[in-house]
Amino acid sequence: MADPVVFKNGFFALSTGVAITHFGNIKEVTLPISHEELDDAVMGDNAKVMFPGIQSGEAVTVRLKQDFTTGSVDSKLWTIFNGKKLCFFKARAVNGAVSSSNPSYLGRGYVMNYPPISGGHGVALETTISIRLASGSSITRSTTT
Repeated sequence: MADPVVFKNGFFALSTGVAITHFGNIKEVTLPISHEELDDAVMGDNAKVMFPGIQSGEAVTVRLKQDFTTGSVDSKLWTIFNGKKLCFFKARAVNGAVSSSNPSYLGRGYVMNYPPISGGHGVALETTISIRLASGSSITRSTTT
């Protein structure tokens, strides 16, 4: 049996086609990959039968430590969010070479939610962005890029 994977050095990057922004201060990444459930039951079936449809458009979420210095999290995310820019994203479990044991998950979409300030008194500021897939896009898996 394989050892458990401890998620402690993940990789997440956004690109608008010009420059890749690697966010090294991520705290959490969620890629909710699922299919729409299509009812495939017919008369005579004894149970509700489902068939997988297209990938669902659930939001990819990324929680990061907030930073307002020049060229940091806030300035990069604000440019993408406020400019309504189509972005490409890439995530890996380990910030290392892409391989069959460390695949990349890729997609393209829009940052739909970016709260620049979120937190209570005395806590480190964080932000959680959500990215929705663009039309015609899906999340893909790669062992080479």
